[in-house]
Amino acid sequence: MSNPFSLLPYAIAAAGAQVSNQPAQALVAAGVTLLQRCAPLVRRLAVKPPAVLLPRGPALVTALAACDGHAALVVEATLDIAQRKAELAIAPFGVLFTIRAHASECPADVMTVLLDDVPARATVQFDGAARVVDLGSHVGLPLEGERGAAGSDEPVVRFVQDGRLLQVSHAAMMRGEGPQWLAVWLEMLLAGGQVR
Repeated sequence: MSNPFSLLPYAIAAAGAQVSNQPAQALVAAGVTLLQRCAPLVRRLAVKPPAVLLPRGPALVTALAACDGHAALVVEATLDIAQRKAELAIAPFGVLFTIRAHASECPADVMTVLLDDVPARATVQFDGAARVVDLGSHVGLPLEGERGAAGSDEPVVRFVQDGRLLQVSHAAMMRGEGPQWLAVWLEMLLAGGQVR
């Protein structure tokens, strides 16, 4: 079994960072709790990869944890809507982690997970129905380990650069590689910083 700290979300939690005054550990725990309490999401992730369209904030940490090791197509929320839609069209995905403001950009056949209210709750929308998943009663993950552990070589993020789909491993993201907007933000979290 591989060291869990070799996976990006758990390394973030172990670093003791805070995002908008919320402990990253609780945000990662919320992502794990979402998987425990939403079997349809787990089944969907088993057959189709996820995508993430979120601003840099608490929900992004929860989404990375809820991707459960599946390489997520990550689209920068600050792009204009045409660019966002173009990047989402580059590769197939079955689940979109996002917020209400971007929910309309999700294709109809894709499960949408709205993370506006993390770490308290998430809303999962699929097949015309919506389900609120309580995340607020989770117990924070009791993580112990070495900060700065070597990352896994498995892919964690897919992203579009110059019209091409690229992917980057847990190890590479933990070294500051990958899409620049995300790498810089993650570097601060992995250093245990407080990010707003």
